[in-house]
Amino acid sequence: EIEHLVGMAWQDRIRPHLLRATAAELKCNPRHVRRIVSSNEFRVRQRQCLFLGLSDGARIDMFRRANNFDLSHEQISQTHELADDRVRKLLDKLQDDLKKIVPETPDDPKFRTIVLLDDFSASGRSYYMPDGDDVSGKIARLHDVLHDERQKLSELVDLSRTDVHIVLYVATESARQHLEEYSAKVWGDSVQSVTVDVVQLLPKSLCLGRDDHGPLADVIDQYYDASIFDEHFEKGNTADARYGFADGGLPLVMHHNTPNNSISLLWSYEDTEVHGLFPRVRRHKSARQ
Repeated sequence: EIEHLVGMAWQDRIRPHLLRATAAELKCNPRHVRRIVSSNEFRVRQRQCLFLGLSDGARIDMFRRANNFDLSHEQISQTHELADDRVRKLLDKLQDDLKKIVPETPDDPKFRTIVLLDDFSASGRSYYMPDGDDVSGKIARLHDVLHDERQKLSELVDLSRTDVHIVLYVATESARQHLEEYSAKVWGDSVQSVTVDVVQLLPKSLCLGRDDHGPLADVIDQYYDASIFDEHFEKGNTADARYGFADGGLPLVMHHNTPNNSISLLWSYEDTEVHGLFPRVRRHKSARQ
């Protein structure tokens, strides 16, 4: 199922975004897809799109294989934390490829679209974590690096002409709302646009809440192990972990690990007194010791 969603991400979410942007540039009807796709403007914009994974879950290997006819491997990276030599290589290859499309391409071109890929988010807080007046998290840190001219990574883009496109294969409505809210706050007018797209959206009606007094509520209380609540869960502003991080309340299990935003009945660890139905592999080393 995840592989199917990965395959849909480019064709159904990202490519239409580039088609609309190119249509605006060409001042033509966005429904005239054949005209847009056959233009050099679209070929250039497509090549000036850089894909960066936000975690191992981004399934970059699957994404590459699903789109190897449209995209170059030299515009897709496993991680958003790039070494200096990797940045230089990406830019050199970008210039080489653009000159094949438009020989008069100026030297030192930049990427115009940054696509940030990940598999799943229930709260969006790992990307933007409010911390008093500041915001931490993966995307917040990337924002800071791209705005720091001392960082080699900042050479990838001319921010005032750059679109940032966050694409998740699976996410809840709450996560999407959080990402949209904090993307606007963090990036502001420093970029041309910042958008959030979800291939498979999980509606709020899917989640279990503390006020849902159905038969499962008693089972969740009966098989709750308080030892699973630690300093990492405190960041979710809840008194316990019964309904997962930040009271996510998801009835969701994924093949590689159970999200801690799901109800604890599903993921409670193997090394605790109460074992979940699909025990979660701990991410934080200190909690495992």
